[in-house]
Amino acid sequence: MTSRLFPPSFTQGYAIMTPGGSIIEHTYRRTPAEAIATIATPEDPDRWRAFEEHGCTVQFVYARIFVPQFSPSKPEAEGAEP
Repeated sequence: MTSRLFPPSFTQGYAIMTPGGSIIEHTYRRTPAEAIATIATPEDPDRWRAFEEHGCTVQFVYARIFVPQFSPSKPEAEGAEP
């Protein structure tokens, strides 16, 4: 069986960044408004203002999307935890 590797894809969009430069998980979106909407929910519309006060910003970013590759592993002894 041969494994076929898929080439990575690149995309661009907007994400909410911490003051330290890290992307906040699951905020990557097509537009800045959509990225902010991941934080400011209808139940808590002022939440984005609190993030801004802590120094978070919406930044234009490039993302590399790839298909994860999983390798099966076999324990050395039967019944052993992997």
